[in-house]
Amino acid sequence: DDDDDSDYAEFLIDHYTIYDKRRSLQELTEQFAVPLYISGTLKQNPNEVGVRVSGVQIGYFSIGGLDRSDHAAWAWVNSETKKNLWYRLGKPRREYEGFASIFEWKCGLVKHLLDFLEAHPAAELADLRSYGKFGKFLQQLHGQNANVDSHNFLRDVFVHAKFIYWQIVDLTLSGQTDVDSHPFWLDGCFDAAKRDMKLKPRSKGNWNPDEKTIVTPLVYSFFKALYGPYLKVINYEENPQNGEFPSSRNLPHTNIGFPGQSVSIAETMTSRAQPLGSSELRELNHLRTQFQEHLGTVHRPEGSELTYASVIIDDVVIATGDFVELEVPKDEKDPLRIGQVMQLFEVAAVKRNIDIPVRTAYFRVLWLYHTKKTILDYVCDIEDVTHEQELFYSWHCECRTGNPNQPLQSIVRKVHVTFDRSCLDLPHHYFVHRFYDHHGAGFQDLDPSHIYVTSKDGHRLRCGHYVPSTTELCHKFVSNHKPGSFILLQNDPTHTLYCLYKIESVDTSKGIVHLRMMPRLEVVLMDTVAVRRDLILDPMMENEVVYSATIITKDLDEVVRMWDGGENRWCHVEFAGETEVKKSTTLRYHGAGNFFFFNKHYDPQTKQLYPISNVSKWCLRYPPWQPPTLPGNKKLCIMDLFCGGGSFGRAFEDAGFAVTEWAVDVDEPAMRTHAANSERPCHRFTTSINVLMKEALTGRPRAGWPKRGDIHIVEAGNPCQGYSLLTGANKNTPNSLRKSSLIASLATVLEYYRPRYLLMENVTNLITMEAFAQFIGFLVRFGYQVRWGSEDVSHYGVAQLQATLSLKNRRSRITPTAGYATPISNYPTVSGVVLRWGVWCGMDKSRQEPHIVLPFVHSNQGGSSTRMLCCQLCYADCRECDWEPAASERQGKYVRRIHIPSQSSILTESIGKQDPRYPDHIVAPVHPWEQRIMNAIPTTPEGADLEYLYQMNPRHPALDCSWVETWLQKHRDPRLANKSFRDYTRVRPGELSATLTTHMRVHDYNSAPAVHWREGRLLSVHEAKVLQGFLPEDRLEGEVADMYRIIGNAVPRAPVFAYAVMLGEALKERSSRKVKDEGTIMVDK
Repeated sequence: DDDDDSDYAEFLIDHYTIYDKRRSLQELTEQFAVPLYISGTLKQNPNEVGVRVSGVQIGYFSIGGLDRSDHAAWAWVNSETKKNLWYRLGKPRREYEGFASIFEWKCGLVKHLLDFLEAHPAAELADLRSYGKFGKFLQQLHGQNANVDSHNFLRDVFVHAKFIYWQIVDLTLSGQTDVDSHPFWLDGCFDAAKRDMKLKPRSKGNWNPDEKTIVTPLVYSFFKALYGPYLKVINYEENPQNGEFPSSRNLPHTNIGFPGQSVSIAETMTSRAQPLGSSELRELNHLRTQFQEHLGTVHRPEGSELTYASVIIDDVVIATGDFVELEVPKDEKDPLRIGQVMQLFEVAAVKRNIDIPVRTAYFRVLWLYHTKKTILDYVCDIEDVTHEQELFYSWHCECRTGNPNQPLQSIVRKVHVTFDRSCLDLPHHYFVHRFYDHHGAGFQDLDPSHIYVTSKDGHRLRCGHYVPSTTELCHKFVSNHKPGSFILLQNDPTHTLYCLYKIESVDTSKGIVHLRMMPRLEVVLMDTVAVRRDLILDPMMENEVVYSATIITKDLDEVVRMWDGGENRWCHVEFAGETEVKKSTTLRYHGAGNFFFFNKHYDPQTKQLYPISNVSKWCLRYPPWQPPTLPGNKKLCIMDLFCGGGSFGRAFEDAGFAVTEWAVDVDEPAMRTHAANSERPCHRFTTSINVLMKEALTGRPRAGWPKRGDIHIVEAGNPCQGYSLLTGANKNTPNSLRKSSLIASLATVLEYYRPRYLLMENVTNLITMEAFAQFIGFLVRFGYQVRWGSEDVSHYGVAQLQATLSLKNRRSRITPTAGYATPISNYPTVSGVVLRWGVWCGMDKSRQEPHIVLPFVHSNQGGSSTRMLCCQLCYADCRECDWEPAASERQGKYVRRIHIPSQSSILTESIGKQDPRYPDHIVAPVHPWEQRIMNAIPTTPEGADLEYLYQMNPRHPALDCSWVETWLQKHRDPRLANKSFRDYTRVRPGELSATLTTHMRVHDYNSAPAVHWREGRLLSVHEAKVLQGFLPEDRLEGEVADMYRIIGNAVPRAPVFAYAVMLGEALKERSSRKVKDEGTIMVDK
């Protein structure tokens, strides 16, 4: 009877091999991906000759010898056809010894873990680390010569967690206690095994593939055309206390004054302070034109240019600074062309055969943008994104074009434009209270600096091609840089790297500046005679500089030229010893945000490097960066949506003025990773944001969920599968559309909670999608300032070529007031040298119209402050994984080299090349034929791949598999001739890594180089983690596949930290002005 467990037959099988149906040798694991078969010599006792058996299909296996009285563990395999027939594994055949050694080693690990738990009931997973209780237990058991005390068994448990748990789940410890009830097994690395044992289907967290995205009626109106079937509308009761957000037809028109003055823009522009009469707004016939108040004459090759203050056209006075409507060319579809008159002039030129100069009237214009001329034109099915009378101020002029002059006859009429609430609902009346960046397609609150150039002589109108004079730059430099501050200068325009200097003194009377050189440590080491190795950090940081004794003197004008206006040149320098550097996360981002540190003194005469003594004094003189002080010394509260492992939020927290209070994601291992690396409590919700928002909108929020008004910053990296180019061309599948619709859930959170700031990250390709325009329209509709751009994370100390879309928004002020509007923070300084750049982003070019420039790429065209990290520099301190060819190398079979246990099953391993510091320095399991291919890929030249291997040796044994045959067919397909195949490509150690995805794949069209440049393996979890911007000590939870997924979904921390620092500096600047701002973030409830 096959079902009677008490009646079974057991045989010993020697000289065995285990293989699949293709006769490829396979390791015996806890779960068979394909049917496995065993062949060998069947015996009833070891001394028999035995009978040869072949092709017995294996059902499953079981481990014996797990009692403490047993000396060693062994294993049986069960026949799939005869359930009661068991084969006890004996000696393997020689070619199978490598696979058998791995399996026997894992069986020994299971036995010794059970013995350890029975001897130490209070044991924890941390006891398996190097020199822990488990190592001491094994040395007591096997003697001091076993040399196992220093081995980190924690890594082995992470790798083989499912194998281990599957063997102990039905066992009991002494006292009849179930083994799996021990606290040791509560760690998340065993969750997958527990789930599979309970026959639960594997799902990615709590994501319900059939759920709909929860939206409000307003959000639904923006996204219904794109994701209508996947949206569910929920009405909610508006809280009067939160009714401060204006509707699109009642937007605030802010009076903005100059610093220290109560005069508004409208009052300074007196000619436009009062509404114009109907006679002044009539259409002009240009029957009579008369210029008034001649201001000067400029002689040019094409003729003399006579400038005037105003002109009278048909009794209508038009002065410099007035707003006019221009004639729309017949071949254009512009609904409206309105601009500000910047200059009025006549050009007097002598024509051929005419002695008297002919005068032609011109003017120069600064364009104002109507909604249909901005990125909002791409918003579909929404008519009231902005008010129909609203215009956007811009810096779009024609000064640098081939024909900057507009004929005076092109003026249709004068129009009335106001900067406050006095706009009447009449024809040709408009209002302006926002600035439109026509290059970056961003929106900002209108500021005096957008309209005027302020100098000691007063204010003058500003155009887009304004270039400050040397006197203005010198004044700005002296006012912004006091003695003792640091500055980045570009000594030579041909040099990419900036040089760091400390300003010792500035003598404005003589026009000179005394600067102390602060060279980078790596430059100094090239010229140093001898260096004590204990003075150098391991690994050396790219942002470490030295305090040099060299002081140079430069002309102020030359320094200002090298300074180049100081745009994106902010930097911070602090004194930090080795201990402080290792504890500080802000200094370990390899210079992101232009953070530098020093702790050494350099004497260029003796070329010696000395450690700085009197540390306390230097720490006081050069302290760490101070975050902005907020009311009540409280910090801004962050909601981290789609948080993953928490890199986004932790990078923002590193800036010191914000804390993550709420984190939301459906991925359970990612949320455990978030918790494992957090230093403070946080409300974490392993639930879909749709479930949480449904509860909030219906008035039944769960415990810990925020109230309206609690959230100051929202960070979001919503799923990118529906937008990314790596997921293929078809983005209209139901799964892709459901994930893409989550951008609407982000809009719902913004509408309901109305945070002050939003920082969003996604793939660059999102800006080519209609969802991006809809989301921008939604933000503008709610009065948010918007700044977005495409960033390459390699610019900020991340050794990876990854273009990412960053969207920064700041909620506008809600009531008119005098004083500066709070500016949205600038983009952070680029801190890494570009090795290569080929990212394109932009809207549909076919829809561009005149005077609109939509594509925007933010890059470091000027220079940067540190070297860019490459793959090898990023994780050069990782030791090699222990992968070597097996004894049967001539047959093309490679396995991981692990110590073959002796008959006594002493649990030891050849660990000479293992790195006990990093338990996650492990790789994903691959099929044996994949392993053979990776081992065969040449290490030279760099970046060699499968195609190179095939060209060099098409008869290599590793290529003898069915997958390679299929690959060759695709490779020869003429329809795929233009596609690049990157299968089994080695990483180039001296360059950037390709974009890391959620799967470490080595073949298929979208695969990136993922084979180690020197070893025959994939990049390990630790290597991928560091490449993605994680710190080496960050812990990842879950299985190996979970870890790779968390890494691929993560936002690199370095650029986010740089953004946070820029926001902190903007808050500091606003605070220093001491001007009341109704838009100030109020932390107090």
